[in-house]
Amino acid sequence: MSLESITEQIRQKLSFAPQINAKVKFDFGDTGVVFVDATQNPPVISHEDAEATTTLSCSVDTFM
Repeated sequence: MSLESITEQIRQKLSFAPQINAKVKFDFGDTGVVFVDATQNPPVISHEDAEATTTLSCSVDTFM
């Protein structure tokens, strides 16, 4: 699964979630990162490697 596909799935799931008011980074190692700034409404999602409130590190396979 590509980083773009993962990003789109996260975007879709966030549309159903309550606002979490945090910055979360999904770190997939060499594959890249997905950064979610949910302090904004709607959340801003990018591949920027920015400082986050919480960082979740795992492989893409584990994430899926």
